Amino acid sequence: MVRLLAILAILAGAAKACTQVDGARILGADLARAERAFSALPADLVVGFAPTPGVRRVIDARTLAGIARSAGFVWETPASLCFERRTQILEESAVRQALEHASGEGARIEIVDYSRYPVPAGEIEFKETELPRPAIAAADPSVVWRGRLRYDGRSTVAIWAKVRITRLERWVETVSAIPARSRIGAQQVVLKSGWRHPFATAPIQELNQVIGKQAARSLRAGQPLTATLVEEPNAVESGDAVDVEVSSGGVSLRFSARAETGGRISQPVLVTATDSGKRYRAYVEEKGKVVIHADGQKNPNRTGEHGDLHDASGRNHTESEETDSQRAGIGVGQIPE
Repeated sequence: MVRLLAILAILAGAAKACTQVDGARILGADLARAERAFSALPADLVVGFAPTPGVRRVIDARTLAGIARSAGFVWETPASLCFERRTQILEESAVRQALEHASGEGARIEIVDYSRYPVPAGEIEFKETELPRPAIAAADPSVVWRGRLRYDGRSTVAIWAKVRITRLERWVETVSAIPARSRIGAQQVVLKSGWRHPFATAPIQELNQVIGKQAARSLRAGQPLTATLVEEPNAVESGDAVDVEVSSGGVSLRFSARAETGGRISQPVLVTATDSGKRYRAYVEEKGKVVIHADGQKNPNRTGEHGDLHDASGRNHTESEETDSQRAGIGVGQIPE
């Protein structure tokens, strides 16, 4: 019977309107607002933990009667009391202010929707790093930016906002499709400006950073260009006639060859000597010129690479016969035949 009465008392307390608590603790002031008999309690007396947002806490009559006795008075009509965390629906103005702070100056923000469930009072927080990018060529460029509301110091509640965010920028864009490894001409690109989604991959903003370079991969018409989409063109192309300079110590030798592979400055290429028909690996020094370091010296333009070369038969130069270069005073195996 006693247990049944206690349960009924708890249910009766829960049926009443709950007193709203502003902080992480239920205080004496909160008890006084719930029941006038507790007005004698110190306002800052900690009664217990406040419930998490969205949850109710019922303090039973027996516990409350004990609190009253400890305070030196008798509560003549004890009953259970209900408490809940004070919450509110986010205001759009507060959400906008947090979004503007996170996206920085110059951004244009359109809020499509945002979380509208009750949350406690606190600080709204969005991070730039958590702003997703819209899908490429999406019909609706809106994205869901997830954030948090921070309260009671370390506690947080997840919130979100569906937004369209743009910023006035300029970028270089292709006018027509450009095949991979093709040189980019002045008529194939154009400088544009307009409102675009921020925090995406930074676009190239100057034409001189594109014209004369080559496409790193196939580019479609109307494609904004980023640094990863263009690269320096080859200084030597397959089939080019090149001058080869071979150095060994303080002596050098030059001969003509034809490039079998292409490469940019400092990259290795294969060349075939015009006179002997033998193939060697060399390094591009400039347009139309490659170098070989026959004494094994590291390529000064490419750390860690060496100039050890083999001819088409796979033999190292130490197996080569005497040549004009040897007669010039450079040892066998130091230069190509």
